[in-house]
Amino acid sequence: MQIMDEFTEYEKGLKLLNQYFDKEHPEILNFKSLESRLNENIRSARINGDNQNNKSDRNRILNQLNLLSLKFTQFSFNELCRQAISEEYPLKKPRKPDKETPEANPNEQNQQEYRTVIPIGVDLPIIEPPGHIILPPGYLYLGRLDGLDVDHFYREKDGHIVLYFPQIPGNTKPFLIDKYAITATQFCNCLNELLDKDIIKIEKYPTFSCIDKQERPIVFDALEQWRRGNTTRQPWLHAAKPWGISYQSGRWQPAPGSELLPVTNITWWGARLYSLWCHDRLEAKTREHTTYLPTVIQWQEAAQLEISGRRRRYPWGDTWRCEWVNHAGYWADREVREENWVENWATRENIYQNTRPLPVANINDGRSAIGCVQMLGNVWEWCSDNFTGESSLDKTVIGGACLSPQEYCSPGWKTKWRSGHGSEYIGFRCCFPLNK
Repeated sequence: MQIMDEFTEYEKGLKLLNQYFDKEHPEILNFKSLESRLNENIRSARINGDNQNNKSDRNRILNQLNLLSLKFTQFSFNELCRQAISEEYPLKKPRKPDKETPEANPNEQNQQEYRTVIPIGVDLPIIEPPGHIILPPGYLYLGRLDGLDVDHFYREKDGHIVLYFPQIPGNTKPFLIDKYAITATQFCNCLNELLDKDIIKIEKYPTFSCIDKQERPIVFDALEQWRRGNTTRQPWLHAAKPWGISYQSGRWQPAPGSELLPVTNITWWGARLYSLWCHDRLEAKTREHTTYLPTVIQWQEAAQLEISGRRRRYPWGDTWRCEWVNHAGYWADREVREENWVENWATRENIYQNTRPLPVANINDGRSAIGCVQMLGNVWEWCSDNFTGESSLDKTVIGGACLSPQEYCSPGWKTKWRSGHGSEYIGFRCCFPLNK
């Protein structure tokens, strides 16, 4: 009988993924190299102990395996691992593409890859930036991708694609803003590194969470929150299946199927902490409320403004498109406004129980003029600002969520949320100001 330890799930996941990569597969050599590296990493950890260098190397290997698995199957490698050891999620063999499907154009494949969140360590077409851009520390220049006349960047710390918002007369100074919301996988990488460095710590009561050195809550365990969820007073807020991140076996990790979902159940302090971490500013002397989160104005400009300065009503244009926003109407398959939200969504169990956030790179049709994806719907997003006229305890969230009526999914609609509270419907993206 095999002894189960924290590495057994990786070994079982490799066996499951092996079912796809036969000897004629075009990526077989890449897969076998990653398989060998992961097995050697595990062997070393079992014999010599799991030191920080070993953990860092394993994270890089897992990031590449996740990308490889997502590219050729319907699952990330982390999800395959959980399927392999979990009774709740039975084994599913990765799907193979239809042999009749013609081979895709390599340029189209590359474009598609950029519409996912790129893991650390992936080869990218790094080029020299044009003269009008001063490259900030920690960023690489990628050029113009996805058919957009917009400069794309790669943030080395967390492997995120970032977009350049230029100076437009009458508006804010230029800035960089994340193309996608930060994912559960990325946030777990941050938490685990900070736990290893004793910058944050685990709080076990009343539920698993992380707190910073000032004992401010950072994130809450999604599985614990889901188990404690109220199923009678507001049943539509208790999903049939949880999403988010959870503290398991001494590490934070995404719940099954949540790897590329926007991270949620994080507080404003948690979003701020991540924004400093991914810009290597945690050790710097920063003011209490210094963040690399967008202001409301920056968020709205990234969502609405064209380079010409024309302001759109919605990220994609001036006409509402129900199918381009993950909101209550997306799941009800009919328009849901505030006046009929209860009738058309909240009292329909078969609809509200299926409602959930989608991966951050989904619904690309609704992107903004500069290329930001899913700024409306999916999850609300933290901004750096206090809510208008309120104390610093109340911060602004904007954009609406997957359970919101149409009215809330507008760049002009914002509301407040306590800075120390989290929600399974609030996430964030980062923003870095460029001074000229």
